[in-house]
Amino acid sequence: MSLVIIFGPPASGKMTIGKKLAEITGFKLLHNHISIELALQFFEHGT
Repeated sequence: MSLVIIFGPPASGKMTIGKKLAEITGFKLLHNHISIELALQFFEHGT
């Protein structure tokens, strides 16, 4: 199993790079927006 972690400051292009990397390599992209959207189904924003 391979795992690539991309980190950096906000709005630095992490999602863009992640999408392109997934396209090129066939890797799955799991980004924090997925986690946040799931959590918002159960918790109010900011809790």
